Amino acid sequence: MFIKKFSLGNENIVSSKEKKSLVSKLSPALEFINDKKVELKVAKIAGSKGKIYFRHQNDEWVPILVDSNGKLDIFPTVFLLWDNPLLLPVIETWSGVSEAIINGADLMWPGICDGKAVTQWVRPGMWVSIKIHKNDAPIAVGKILQIPEDKENLKGKCVEVFHFYRDNLWELHQIIPNDGFGIDFVGSYGVENREQEEEKKNEENIQEELKNEENKKDAQENSEIEQRENNKSSIELENKEITQEEIKENFPQDEPQNPEECPKDEENPPKIVEETKEVVVSEDIVIQILLTALKVGIKDEHLPLEPSQLLIVMNQCKRDIPFSMPNSPFKKIGKLLKHANDIGLIEYKEPKGSDHKLVTSISRFHPLYVQCVPIVKKPKQNKNIEKLEEQSQYPIVTFTPVLIPHQKTSQFLLRNNIEAEVFTKQELSAAMQDYIKSHKLDENAPDKSQILLNEELATILGVPQGPFNKSELAKKFSEKFAEGYVEEEMSGMHLPIVKHGQIPCVEISEAKRNKRKRLTLAKGLENYRVDLKELCSNCQRHFSTQCSLLEGYPNTQSNYMIFQIQGSLCSELSSYLSNTYKIPKQFIKIKN
Repeated sequence: MFIKKFSLGNENIVSSKEKKSLVSKLSPALEFINDKKVELKVAKIAGSKGKIYFRHQNDEWVPILVDSNGKLDIFPTVFLLWDNPLLLPVIETWSGVSEAIINGADLMWPGICDGKAVTQWVRPGMWVSIKIHKNDAPIAVGKILQIPEDKENLKGKCVEVFHFYRDNLWELHQIIPNDGFGIDFVGSYGVENREQEEEKKNEENIQEELKNEENKKDAQENSEIEQRENNKSSIELENKEITQEEIKENFPQDEPQNPEECPKDEENPPKIVEETKEVVVSEDIVIQILLTALKVGIKDEHLPLEPSQLLIVMNQCKRDIPFSMPNSPFKKIGKLLKHANDIGLIEYKEPKGSDHKLVTSISRFHPLYVQCVPIVKKPKQNKNIEKLEEQSQYPIVTFTPVLIPHQKTSQFLLRNNIEAEVFTKQELSAAMQDYIKSHKLDENAPDKSQILLNEELATILGVPQGPFNKSELAKKFSEKFAEGYVEEEMSGMHLPIVKHGQIPCVEISEAKRNKRKRLTLAKGLENYRVDLKELCSNCQRHFSTQCSLLEGYPNTQSNYMIFQIQGSLCSELSSYLSNTYKIPKQFIKIKN
C-alpha cells in the first residue's frame, strides 16, 4: 500500500467523541487512546479514500493507525506494534525472507516457520503482524489471503503485505527498534550481519552431511556382514541331509513372505500403484463455510429453511475450496446441522405442519458467528459473474431488529439463567416456552390454550396471578422490552453495536423543479455505508441523467447528505438500491 510515494491531504485533530467511537469499534488494547493526554490527528491520503492517524509523542507526530479504505478497515503501523507486539496475531518467518518483504513482496507459505501450526488458527481476511525468528519486533502488517488444503505441501501466498519496515510510511518517522534491523535485511536480535547467520547454517549443513555419510558406511558394513553369515549358513546346510519339515521351518518359500523381510532388487524395483484419494475437507473449514452461508447468504426472512437449500448456499459460499459434503467429516447435511444445533449456533427441529426437520432460527449473537470472517462477501450464483461478485463490497452493514429488556425484566431473566442482552422475537418466544416447561405452568391449566401464571411471572407482566391465554403472553411480555436493533458490519472486524429505536430507513421522495420537470431525492444512505460519489457516477450511467449531492441540516447539531437525481424515478431508484447496494426493500420508504 505504501510502496509508492504518497502525499497527505487535509489534517484534523481527533475529538474525544471520535476517540471513543474509534476505540469502541477496534480492539480493547487501544483503550489508551481515550486518555485526554493522548493527542491524535487524522490526515487523508491524497488520491485515495485511506486515512492515517498520528499520535503526538515527544514533540513529533508518529503514525499509529491506518484506515485502508476510509470505512474503518483499520490496521496498526509497525511503530504501534513495536510498543504493543501482541496487538495482532503474529506469524513468524525466517530472516532470509525479510529481504523480499522489505522490497515489497508478499509473504508466501513456504517462508513461514511451522506453517502447519499456523493453518490451525488463521482465517482469510484476518489482520496479522509478521516478525523474524528470534526477534520480537514486527517488520510488516498484512491480511491473510488463503489457507491451502494440502497442509503437507504448503504453497502460494499467505499474507498480502499492506505496510512494512522501510516503506514510504516508515519514512515519515524513521526509527529502528533494535540492532537486528538493517538497511535491507532484518535478523535475530543481536546478530550484527547476515554472514554470521549464513556461516552457522553452512556449518550445520556440513555436520548433517558428515553424519549421513557415516550412517551410510555403517549400513554398508552391516549388510556385508549379514551376507557373509548367510553364505556360511547355506554352505553348512548343503553338506547335511535335511528333511522336508526342516526345509519348511528354515526356508518357508511357498508361504507369503513379510514385505519388510523381502530383499530389495535395486535393478528391477517393484512398480508402485498410486491410489488416487479424494480431498477430505477438515471439520473447521466446513464450519467456516457454514458460518459464511449463515452470515452473508441467509436472512431471517428465509427461515424456516430446508437443509437442501442451506447446502446450495454453502456451495455458493465455498469460493475456491474443494468442498463437498460426502467428502467432509460429517458426510451428510443432517449430521452437520445436528452438530450446529448442539453447539447452539442454529435451531434444527421439526416445526408444526412439517414432516421433517428444518432450520428454524439462527443465533446471530453466538461467539462463532460474531467472530467469523466470511470467506465471500455474498454467495456466488454462477461462474460467469464470479469476478463481479468478488469485487462487490455491498452490503457493508446489516441491521437486525431486536428487543432490549428493561431493568426489571433483565433481572427476571438473569434469575432464570437467561443471560442474553438482546433478543429476536423468535429467541424471546423460545425462552418463554422453556420457562413454562421448566416451571410446569401448563400442566394444571384449565384449558390447553392457557397457562397458570406463577407469582414471579405475574408481577413482571403486571397482571393478577392465575390462568392466562398463551396467545396474549408473547405480546404482553414483549411490552416489557424496548425496541432496538443490532448494527453489524459484514467485514467481521468490528463487534456488533446494539442501538435503541427503529432501524434507519432510506427515504425517497419527489420534488418539483418547475412546472414540468421533477426531481427524485433520497436521504439516509449514509446509514448503509453507501459511497455517495460512487452512487452519483453509477446512476448517471444507469439512468442516463444528471445526479448531484446536497447538504441537509435537520437541526443545528447534525447534518446529512441528500442524493438528488433528475426525473421522476422513485420506484426505479428503489429497485436499483435494493439490487446493487443490497439495501432491504422493507427499509426503503417512498413518500408521495
